[in-house]
Amino acid sequence: MGTREVTAGTPNYMAPELFLAKAYSTPVDVFAFAVLLNELLSREVPWDGYQPMDIKAKVLGLGLGLGLGLG
Repeated sequence: MGTREVTAGTPNYMAPELFLAKAYSTPVDVFAFAVLLNELLSREVPWDGYQPMDIKAKVLGLGLGLGLGLG
């Protein structure tokens, strides 16, 4: 499967590649699945109440990890 370069998605589930408008492939789906799985297990929407730009900052790291409340 090839890579894509179109950016679309719900910020709460977007992988770093999407926020950076980089080419992406299957790993972005794995990231979204991991976020969804965390939501199912924690019963909390990821980054609930955050603005899209704040979510972007957390997903891109800045040394903060995923911010999913896992640790």
